[in-house]
Amino acid sequence: MVKLKLWPDLVRIVHRSTELFVDKVDDLLDRPDGREIEKVLEVPWSALTDPRNFRIEWWERAGGQRPVYFYDWQGETIWGATARILKHYIEVVTGEWKGR
Repeated sequence: MVKLKLWPDLVRIVHRSTELFVDKVDDLLDRPDGREIEKVLEVPWSALTDPRNFRIEWWERAGGQRPVYFYDWQGETIWGATARILKHYIEVVTGEWKGR
């Protein structure tokens, strides 16, 4: 499960592709449970949008090659579903997303 902490004064909806459910996550962020969330990282927008911190590996999955996305920052790696969600979010916010 991916939890994103959103600051209302910094959020502007530019596209709605799916339903978004925002839950109160402050308590969860203070004490990650180790099952759903290993640790909480606060990564600046500038780091997520810096191409030097992003990479793609092609993995064999379900009989074909599939892209697996990675964001590397300060010795930490964000990958898998979290990186895929971040990549899509960044594309939507920056206007780079072209739809399916």
